[in-house]
Amino acid sequence: MQTGGVPLRNVPTVTWRWLRRFVVFASVVLMAQSSVVLAKKAATKVLMYQVQSDSLSDADRAAATKALGAALAKYPALSVLPTPQGDFFELMMEMECTDIDVACLSKLGKKSGAKRVVFVQAEKSGAAISLNLKFVDVARRKMLSDTKQSVSNVSQFGSRIGSLVIAAVGPVPIAAPVVVKPALVKITTNIRGANVFVNNKSLGQSPVRLKLKPGRYNIRAVKEGYNESKRSLLVKGKALVVKMPDLTKIVPVVAKKTVKKTPVIPPPPPSSVDSGKPFYSQWWFWTAVGVGVAGIVTTAVVLSIDKDPAQTGVVNFGMAAPDYDPLVQGAQ
Repeated sequence: MQTGGVPLRNVPTVTWRWLRRFVVFASVVLMAQSSVVLAKKAATKVLMYQVQSDSLSDADRAAATKALGAALAKYPALSVLPTPQGDFFELMMEMECTDIDVACLSKLGKKSGAKRVVFVQAEKSGAAISLNLKFVDVARRKMLSDTKQSVSNVSQFGSRIGSLVIAAVGPVPIAAPVVVKPALVKITTNIRGANVFVNNKSLGQSPVRLKLKPGRYNIRAVKEGYNESKRSLLVKGKALVVKMPDLTKIVPVVAKKTVKKTPVIPPPPPSSVDSGKPFYSQWWFWTAVGVGVAGIVTTAVVLSIDKDPAQTGVVNFGMAAPDYDPLVQGAQ
């Protein structure tokens, strides 16, 4: 490729260097001009005074001033300065004003650094209330609007003052719809492969990457054998990395074995008759036999003793009569 018959590869290096510098310089100039344009399009500073009236109460004047501020706030191109406090007529005297006209309002606006001045005066006229709005260009000392409307009661201040502002400033701009861009969100868990749910919608296994619009979301992480992890997330439009609370293992609950103690049953009291065993194997049978034998022996011994034994000097133990004892017989 050639430029003016000279190949580009033959252009000296110095020329390229100056060309690059020129491009950078031109870019800076364009940016500066753009800044100036943007500055010109910046919000216009507006000075708003309290609604003045000699016939309205302080509460009614405050309601009218509030309605005026609300009407001006609907214009993004206007930047309303803080409302000066104090008596308005004292401020006029400081600026050597003799009347509430363009010259006086321009002086007041210039002192406050405003480009526009809004002044409203309200006076009762019979049963009605007359509202007069003045809108002044400070730099050009020009009255942009001087309109009047009447209201029948204080409750109409909002609508009537809004109409006066529209007549002075222009129609209320319709705000363009705000395009909300979703934010990139990454959700991680301490155990990989957990199922992630956002507002009860399954989004797959962790880690999960998705885009969410600004708002609040409920996030859950679920994995078999682990306790569920939950948290709330507020998305404001910026990218986020969300770490879920740790998933912890489920500890099985082992049921404790209850050892049943066998109650100790005391033996039954002895009875005279034990059923279920032969009578001859019972203790009472052999006791009775022993008692019977003892009785028989005793009876036999008693019967065998001589009623009047001879005086032999021998003790007879009752085994037999003395006459049958050989020793006794020999002694006789």
